[in-house]
Amino acid sequence: MANCLYVAPNGDDKAKGTIDAPFRTLQAALKRVETLGESCWDGEITVYLRGGVYPIDKTVSISVTAPVTVRSYDGEQAIFDGGRVISGFEEGALHGLRCWTARLEDGEYFNSLFVNGARRTRAYLPKKDYYYIEDVPGQPLDLPFNVPGDRFIVKEGDFKPTRNLRDVQVHVFHYWSDELMPVLSYDPETRLLVSDHPSHYTLHDDRKKHYAKYRIENLFEGLTEPGDWYIDRAERTLYYLPMDGETIENTEVVAPVCEQAFDIHDSRDLTIDNVTIRHFDWAVHEVSVQGQGSTQAGGAVTYTRCHRCALTHSVIEHVGYYAIDVREGCSVIKLCGNVLRDMGAGGVKINGTDAKGAVEGRTHHVRVCDNLITEGGRQFLAGIGVISMHAHHVTIAHNVIHDLYYSGVSCGWVWGYAESVSHDNIIEYNHIYDIGHFVLSDMGGIYMLGVQPGSVIRYNLIHDIEKANYGGWAIYPDEGSSHLLIENNIGYNTTSSCFHQHYGRENVVRNNIWAFGSEGVIAYTRLEEHVGFTFERNIVLTDDQPLFTGFGMAGIRSDMNVYWDIHGKPLEYAPDLWNRETRVPMDSLKKQGYDLFTVVADPLLRDPAHGDFTLDPASPALKMGFVPIDMTGLGIREGRGKEFEN
Repeated sequence: MANCLYVAPNGDDKAKGTIDAPFRTLQAALKRVETLGESCWDGEITVYLRGGVYPIDKTVSISVTAPVTVRSYDGEQAIFDGGRVISGFEEGALHGLRCWTARLEDGEYFNSLFVNGARRTRAYLPKKDYYYIEDVPGQPLDLPFNVPGDRFIVKEGDFKPTRNLRDVQVHVFHYWSDELMPVLSYDPETRLLVSDHPSHYTLHDDRKKHYAKYRIENLFEGLTEPGDWYIDRAERTLYYLPMDGETIENTEVVAPVCEQAFDIHDSRDLTIDNVTIRHFDWAVHEVSVQGQGSTQAGGAVTYTRCHRCALTHSVIEHVGYYAIDVREGCSVIKLCGNVLRDMGAGGVKINGTDAKGAVEGRTHHVRVCDNLITEGGRQFLAGIGVISMHAHHVTIAHNVIHDLYYSGVSCGWVWGYAESVSHDNIIEYNHIYDIGHFVLSDMGGIYMLGVQPGSVIRYNLIHDIEKANYGGWAIYPDEGSSHLLIENNIGYNTTSSCFHQHYGRENVVRNNIWAFGSEGVIAYTRLEEHVGFTFERNIVLTDDQPLFTGFGMAGIRSDMNVYWDIHGKPLEYAPDLWNRETRVPMDSLKKQGYDLFTVVADPLLRDPAHGDFTLDPASPALKMGFVPIDMTGLGIREGRGKEFEN
């Protein structure tokens, strides 16, 4: 085929790139495309990758303008691997457990280790629960959240490293973020620990009246359980405690040696299809990934100033930050049918210039569809399944997103009512669940920020959102979220309320089912003079919790809903979000003119306790105009990655 080039692991970059004489690297094939120029090709060019492993020890820079598709050859799988297989292990014993040791190359250091295809745990303490900071000099507990700190007092007995102090890291978990703070010094007499990297946030445990919780990572003393590993950099030695059944002969140990697979920039009409990308991780000196969403983290694959580019039907796994990072100046980007799993941070990050930035740097028309995004936050816990920051016309649809420590989807990156480039974004048919794991706070299955006219959240199924101290919500319009249409969603089993609007204006929340928030079902926490949101034709189900919390209904237009406590108890609301013991009968709201036509009645859902919200034909909600929510298209669609869902 005249428009085909071939690459094989046993090829030769000096060859012709034919099926019988393939190149060895993708770079050589793309260079041939560039050298010949578009005029030499008759239409689209396909670069076929023969099956096997393509080692990558340096990021591949890609910039092409001819229409090129890079894909695995039919029936084969190309694997771009940034890892090195570590060999030469010797078996001994440590702390009464089997222990393998291997000599590392001079200067070699890494932050992740993978054994037989699974991530292993870098040695840390404590193994159960957390340590808690005893005191922070100069940081009383009444400080606001945004005061950095670089030192704290350790509780007696919590910190006893015996070797390589500068390699030890304190991992702090608080608010909506986590912080990696390398140890600079420790005084055992005063128990003062000093980091050479200050925290991003105040070292408090958000709403609880004590200091932050933390773990101590990358320390020899943390080698206590099978699966733990540790690098003694001074001795150039890797320690690994093998799992049951692992022998040196049947075990492959891989360490990442490259940070990033592909840096795709200034490209047009480039598609990468059906490849595997694995074993890429952040460098030892990069510990500044802090703040909400771990947005400072890069991606194993990045796009910058790209147009009409796609990554489809591929697997990105065992990476140290985001799987995919779409940066400034990108448009018409398609990320569909992929599996993104075992990520240090999150799945997909999308960002361009903000409202004050150069127009040519705006990012728009990005589709993130039919992907399985799972096992996130393995190093930076605040990573998000899919985050769209400064971007518009972004579609996030038909994804399965689960097993993360922070939000499933986040859209918008302006706090308050300032000008934003986020608009006309669609979040639909996503199944988002098993989020939070009780470690961080202030999260949502879907989290929104800022003014976003034309943006729609619909047909999403969201459940099992688990916060640490506060804020485990299904859908969460946070500061300034405005002009959103939120309809036909089902949110249930949350450790806070199911829907929470902090503050915003003129949102419409209609025809949703909200059920079983542990602290209430609907929350609204900042009253303003304008209308915050319209709440109509919703089914709201509670289990002896307040129906509403945090407001007195001013600023809300609410009517034509169906409310019900599954025990048939009288309904109440709690005016104070943080003190739900004080409750007011919901009947009093009708006297104030709210919910005049709302009914209190069993909505006749089939089995809500087990997640079946099918309406009985006799449901009173139907008489109120509620339209049954058809979730037929939920999650990954057949033929678009469905084979990966299980």
